[in-house]
Amino acid sequence: MKILVCLDGEPHTSGAIEHAINLGLAEKAEVIGLHVVDPWLRQFYSEIYAQGRKEYLEWVDACLKAEALEAGEAFDALCNAQGLEADFRIRHGEPLAEILEEIGELSPDLVITGGKPLNAWGRFRSGNLPAKLERSVGAKTSVVSVNGSDQPAAISPELIGAEISV
Repeated sequence: MKILVCLDGEPHTSGAIEHAINLGLAEKAEVIGLHVVDPWLRQFYSEIYAQGRKEYLEWVDACLKAEALEAGEAFDALCNAQGLEADFRIRHGEPLAEILEEIGELSPDLVITGGKPLNAWGRFRSGNLPAKLERSVGAKTSVVSVNGSDQPAAISPELIGAEISV
């Protein structure tokens, strides 16, 4: 069994990581963490604030790289603390497209994402990546979205491969 857990370094992702670790240990699954460096921030600053300011754009790139490495280090630390060996990958691009590309290459049985607790306006503004991901993957891969306020829970083996929404 392969589990892909999407990381963004935000606090709401910790529940998704805990779910992946618990399931990885229970099922002796291969767990892979994925962080996507989103170029939107760089484009935004490039177009509006830093036109022609190469040093500033280099600083933004360095910050995005450092954020990705920190997310990977935190993921590795949590996995190691629980005795789980896991892999970590970094991709660059639009998050939904990159996650789908990784799913296509990796063919995981389960994808786990974190989800921010959002009100109706927040869901409208956020774009709701977990919901888009759920609609975009095929029937071969289940997607679990773990709300940031959820407690980690075990997922029974008979649910793997079924449509799951937490």
